[in-house]
Amino acid sequence: MLCGGIVDLMKYDLPPLIEAGYPPGMAYFDCIHEAKLIVDLICKDGIQKINTLNSNFAEWDKYDNDSRPLVKERIKESQFRIESGEFAKKWIAEARNGAPNLKAKRAALGEHPAEIVGKRIRSLFQKKN
Repeated sequence: MLCGGIVDLMKYDLPPLIEAGYPPGMAYFDCIHEAKLIVDLICKDGIQKINTLNSNFAEWDKYDNDSRPLVKERIKESQFRIESGEFAKKWIAEARNGAPNLKAKRAALGEHPAEIVGKRIRSLFQKKN
């Protein structure tokens, strides 16, 4: 859940910024590159501290838009699907069929703006031989 949830936050946060006129590279840094910085600060000082490092405006926005009930329901739903065997049955059928949905979703993710912009940005940080 955590890996998928973090990826979804990054994926769904980026396009609206680009649509609002942010340069794609800046939107990438804001939605994806900064995630490592945020997680590093949380690991170092805790969640409460990271919230106070934001502006009061940004901190209030976090509390005012708290999505905990939505996230909690998705986690419960996923747990139920795993515990009931529904997830395993669906995956076994997918795998036996050559995983076409998995492959299609994987390919579609490669076409997402976060990946298109990300490839360009990441290439700027790679060492040249």
